[in-house]
Amino acid sequence: MDHKAEGLTDVGKKRDHNEDFLIMNPDLGLYIVCDGMGGHAAGEVASEMTASIVSKVVQKNFSHIIDFMAEPNKTNRERVKRLLEAAVQRACKDVFEAQEEDPSKKGMGTTCVLALVVEDGLFVAHVGDSRCYLYRQGQTHQITEDHSLVNEYVKQGLMSREEAQKHPQANLITRGVGLQPTVQVDTLYTEIMDGDLFLLCSDGLSEYMKDSELTKMAQTIPLKEIPDNCISLANARGGKDNITSIVIQTGDPAVEARADNVAKKVDMLKKIPLFKNFDYQEITKLLEVIEVHKWGPGQLIIEENFLGEEMYIILSGKVEVLKGDQKVADLKPGHFFGELSLIDKTPRSATIRSVSETKMMVLHRKPLFSVLKKESRVAMKLFWALLQTMSKRLRTTDEEVARLKEMMEGASHSEDKVPSYGTDLSFLDE
Repeated sequence: MDHKAEGLTDVGKKRDHNEDFLIMNPDLGLYIVCDGMGGHAAGEVASEMTASIVSKVVQKNFSHIIDFMAEPNKTNRERVKRLLEAAVQRACKDVFEAQEEDPSKKGMGTTCVLALVVEDGLFVAHVGDSRCYLYRQGQTHQITEDHSLVNEYVKQGLMSREEAQKHPQANLITRGVGLQPTVQVDTLYTEIMDGDLFLLCSDGLSEYMKDSELTKMAQTIPLKEIPDNCISLANARGGKDNITSIVIQTGDPAVEARADNVAKKVDMLKKIPLFKNFDYQEITKLLEVIEVHKWGPGQLIIEENFLGEEMYIILSGKVEVLKGDQKVADLKPGHFFGELSLIDKTPRSATIRSVSETKMMVLHRKPLFSVLKKESRVAMKLFWALLQTMSKRLRTTDEEVARLKEMMEGASHSEDKVPSYGTDLSFLDE
């Protein structure tokens, strides 16, 4: 998918030099924002070093990206993510060694957020509190998670997001490139749609800008004017830090969205009880481990009494549910089944067969658990939703058992009245 991008950086109103650095390379589809720290010009050294090293490593190893373009499967996707992580790790090592060699640069480091546009997808890698936002179909979502002290407080429920913004340590990051020889890099991949707009920015902008303001800009201002508007907004509200903004628009906003686009997948997942409390970041992480498969008319999907560990969500088409040889239901787009198999391998309680050509999202237990091990908040939400689902099913079962018991007791009570006629037949004519 084609894309276009615009970017600017500004010193702001309070600083005497700019420690932010950006790189825009449309030929590679690579865009980077780094926000340096360390003072005495060391921050700008760290940010420029990091952006330049990451760009060079990606360019040198572009064969991994070409492989993904030729065959965008899970294996090649993971290779691209590992490439981006390795590029940031290489920059981290070099920046750390540079400050070890030059005492005047001691303590320098940088945040880093990058986007790599490849065909119908976009990869993101980030360290620190520089952010990536996504504007899509009238809404703005932050799709990276700040590596900061106050964000940890928010995740633990110790303060609200509003309180975090006003906290005196709001700018204290928990991860940075070059602060140690290595750093943990967060990576993600998301499908893209015509009209998507991604914003990469330093905290000199995100500290001042509301999501709704990016939404308004995306809807009312030409792409080339958005970075300048972002900088003007931040400066008008204080401009206490350097400000950097890169906006990337994918495809053509005028093109009608496909019926099976990523927005539809997100919407379907949000309507499923297991995932209804997931935010957009968490849904994006979930989509990374979901596969899409197709079945032709009459194909068997799952078989009664056979083990399974997958959950299915219907995107298009129709399937039928069979108990033995008896059809008990038809399922259509938006319906799902097999969610309890995410807990453990259990025999299927019914047979599912496609009625027409059907496309479904398939979530396997093992890849899901690999996400849950890394994301404790996501795990807590999912397991709580599973507990609620199982509790609801138990209550429904209890109600059905109670009704059956009442019916049986009612039948038994009726039979108790019959013997006055049924045991003595002498009143009948012979």
